Amino acid sequence: MGRGKGGASDEGDSPESEDAMDDTNVKDKAMAGANAPSAVKVRHRVLQGGLGRLQTMLLISIPVIGLMFVSNVHLSLGLLVFTEQWVGLFLSMCLAGVFLTFPAVKGTADRRLPWYDAVLAVIAMLPGLYLAVAYPSIVRTFGAHNAVRATFSAIAIVIILEAIRRTVGWPLVSVVLVFLVYAKFGAAVPMIAAQPTGWSRLLSYLYVDPGALMGMLRLAATIALAFITFGQLLLHFGVGDSLTNISLLLLGRFRGGTAKTALLGSSLVGTITGAPMSNVFLTGTITIPMMIRSGYAPATAGGIEATVSTGGQIMPPVMGIAAFIVAENLGIPYSQVALAALIPAILFYLGVYVQVDLEAGKRNLLGVPRDQLPKLKATMREAWVILPILGILIYTLFIIRMNPTNAAAVSTIAAVPFLLLQVVNCRGLVRRILSTLETSGRLLLDVTAVLAAAGFVVGVASVSGLGFRIGFAVLELSGTGGMLLVLVIAAIASMFLGMGMPTVAAYALVAVLVAPALTDFGISPMAAHLFILYFAVIANITPPIAVAAFAGAFLAGASPLKTAMEAMRVGVLIYIVPFLFVFRPELLLEGEPVRILLYFVFAMIGVLMGGFAMVGYTTRRLTVPSRMVALASAVLLLAPIQTINTLVVVRASGVALALAFGATELIARRDAKAKLAAATAEPEVTRT
Repeated sequence: MGRGKGGASDEGDSPESEDAMDDTNVKDKAMAGANAPSAVKVRHRVLQGGLGRLQTMLLISIPVIGLMFVSNVHLSLGLLVFTEQWVGLFLSMCLAGVFLTFPAVKGTADRRLPWYDAVLAVIAMLPGLYLAVAYPSIVRTFGAHNAVRATFSAIAIVIILEAIRRTVGWPLVSVVLVFLVYAKFGAAVPMIAAQPTGWSRLLSYLYVDPGALMGMLRLAATIALAFITFGQLLLHFGVGDSLTNISLLLLGRFRGGTAKTALLGSSLVGTITGAPMSNVFLTGTITIPMMIRSGYAPATAGGIEATVSTGGQIMPPVMGIAAFIVAENLGIPYSQVALAALIPAILFYLGVYVQVDLEAGKRNLLGVPRDQLPKLKATMREAWVILPILGILIYTLFIIRMNPTNAAAVSTIAAVPFLLLQVVNCRGLVRRILSTLETSGRLLLDVTAVLAAAGFVVGVASVSGLGFRIGFAVLELSGTGGMLLVLVIAAIASMFLGMGMPTVAAYALVAVLVAPALTDFGISPMAAHLFILYFAVIANITPPIAVAAFAGAFLAGASPLKTAMEAMRVGVLIYIVPFLFVFRPELLLEGEPVRILLYFVFAMIGVLMGGFAMVGYTTRRLTVPSRMVALASAVLLLAPIQTINTLVVVRASGVALALAFGATELIARRDAKAKLAAATAEPEVTRT
C-alpha cells in the first residue's frame, strides 16, 4: 500500500493534504455532502510571501517551544519560568495563529491577509503576553482585582469568543455566552440561582484563576501539545499506512476482511490521533473503498469506518485529550484511567467484530485475495519500528508512571532515530519534520480554542456555584427514578453537548456540571467520569449531527443520515457499555480479580449473543425463535443490575439460555451437514 494521507510523500505534503488531519477542516468536508465535493469549503488560509513565512514560523514555533518547555530546557539554561508564563505565551501564539489562519467567513480563505485580521492578530497577543510577562507579580497579588487585569481579561474573552467562532462555530460560542450571562445575571434563575459576582471579580477569576481559563489552557499547552506532536510525527512518517497494512495482513484474507481491516487499523491509528473525524479521513480513504469493492453497501462501509474510528478515543494506551482531562479531574495518573478503560474498549471492539464477521457470513462476503494483500517482508520492513516506539510510550506511561506530558515528549524524541532507520523516511527529512511541526501547530489552534471555551464554562460553574446547584437539581429531579434516571439524564446531556462539538468540550462541560451529581448518588468517580466521556464520544456517530459518520458518508458517497444509522447499528454496544461499568465497577478493574474475570466473561458472552440476535446468523440464518433466545440471553447477561442476589439469578439464566442456544445451533449444523452429505453421496448401483 502506498503512502496515504497519513504519511508524507517523497514530494512533500501540500497544505491541502495536511488539512485532512484537522478535525475542524474535515468537519466541513463531511457537511458538504458526499455527492458534492466541489462544494467543500476551505477552512485554512495559506498566506504567501513574507506573511506566509511568518505564518509558518508561528505554527512551527508553537510545538517547538512547547516541547522545549516540557523537556525543561529552560531549567538547563538556568531560567526559572512559571508554567503560567509559558501558558500565556502559548495563548498569544495560538490566538494570533487563529486570525492568520482562519478567515472570518468560511469558504473565503485565500492567500491574502485582510487588514482587520492583521489588527486582530496583534490584539490577540496582548492578553497572553501580559500573563507571560506579569505573572510573577500577579501571583503575589492573586486576590486583587484591578483595572489593568480586568481590561486584559475583557480583551481575552472577546478575542477567544471570536477564535472559537472561527475554529469550531457558533454552537460553542452560544454555550459560552449563556454561561457568561448566567454568571453575571443569573441570581434570579429558579432552582439554579447564581451567586452574585461583581464584574471585576468575575473577569479576574476567569482570566487568571487555575480553576478557569488557565487550568484548561495548561492542558492544551502541555499534554495536548505533546501528544498531538507525537501523533503527527508518526503519521507524517507513514506509521498510519503501516498499521493499515499490518491489519490487512492479519485479517484481510478472512470473510469480511476489508471491514475487519478497518476495525483493527482504524482502532490502532485512532489510539494515536484520538480524533474521530481526522481518523475517518486518514484511514477511511483506504478502507471505505476496499469495503465497497468487497460487497458492503456504501452507507454500511462509511458507518463501520466511522464507528471504529470513533472508538479510538476510548482505546488505550492513548485515548485522546479528553481522557487526560479525566485524569486531571480525578487527580490520578493517566495510566489508571487507561487501565480502567481497557475492558470496556475490548467489549466495544468485540461487539463490532462479531457484527462485522456475522454480516460477512450472512452476505457471503469473501476476504481480500492473497495476491492483493501487502507483502509480508515489505510490510514488516516498514512497520517494525512501531513496536519500539509504542513500547517506549507504554513503558513511560504505565511502567515508570511518568507524567503524560513528559512521556509523550520522551516518546517523540525517541521515535525519530527509529523512524530514520527506514531509508524512505530519510528522503526529504527536513521537509517531513517541518510539516509535522506545522500541522501540529495548526491542530493546536483548534484545541486551544475549545479548551479555552471549556475553561470559561468551568470557571463560571465554580465562581457562581452552578456546579453544586446543577448536581442538587439533578438529584431532586431523579428522586423518583433512581440511579438509572440520573444516568440517562447525564447520557443525554453528554450526547447533546457532544453533537457538533469536540469531545473535549462536551466532556469538560458535562463533567463540571453533572459528574458531582453522579458521585453524590454513590457512583464511583472513575465510573462517573468515564460514563460522561463515553457518551461525549458517542455523539460523533449519533444523529442528527454525527460528524464522524458524516465524514464516512462523504468518502463513501452515501447518505449522511443513513451512514449515521449504520454506524449506530454497528456500534450499538457503545451505548450499553457505560451503563454496565457503572453498575458493575469490576469492568473498570475495580475489585477482586476473580469477580473482575467473572463479570468480564459474562459480558463477552452477552456481547456474542447480542451479535447473533442483531444479525440473525451463526453458520446459518436464524429463525425468529432462535433470535429471541439469543436476545433474551444477551439482555440477561448485560442488564445493569446492582443487587448481588438478583444479579446471580439473572446472569445464571443468561448463561443457561446461551448454552441452550449453542446446543441448538450445533445440532442444526450437524443435521445440515448430514443432509448435505446425503444429497451429494453417489447412489448405490443395484446388482441384477
